[in-house]
Amino acid sequence: MVVLDHIFPVLLPFMISYAIACLTTAPAIKIEQRTGASRRKLRLFISLFSLLVLSLLIFFIGRYSLITVWEIAKNLLEGDKISGLISGVLDPMESIFGSSLPDEIKSQLTDAARAFFSKIISALGTLVSSAAVFLPKLFLFLVVTLISLVYFSLDLEDLNAKIKSVLPESFGKKLTSA
Repeated sequence: MVVLDHIFPVLLPFMISYAIACLTTAPAIKIEQRTGASRRKLRLFISLFSLLVLSLLIFFIGRYSLITVWEIAKNLLEGDKISGLISGVLDPMESIFGSSLPDEIKSQLTDAARAFFSKIISALGTLVSSAAVFLPKLFLFLVVTLISLVYFSLDLEDLNAKIKSVLPESFGKKLTSA
């Protein structure tokens, strides 16, 4: 199981590329029948387009998330907004307890609110820094996926034949019947 934990991240871009190449075969066959274009080139084009759309989706979702987190952290750290948030939390409590809270309760609530917002800001900082480490990994993942997708799309029939020749016959029959 430990070996699988180390091998899976390495194999994942190849498995995704193979899956995309296999999934684009059916549309490529239909377009080939209608237009007479080469199935390999069509599969390559459809695969690259699919990966481009997926990459853009990941990029924009990640970018939007990072910008949102950054703006929240920046707004919280500007001026005296944390104190404003704390007073906003304490105002309803003052109406519950009467015109004013006892100083001891007010200081405890203020300390608790400051600790809470401090943990939130710390968590936001951790999120931003971990995203900065994750982005190069994501870029490398997408590059490896793209390169393997090109080769899998161009040589899918040969690759499938090689896989079937390596697998036991009983497994090959189950694979083709499914």
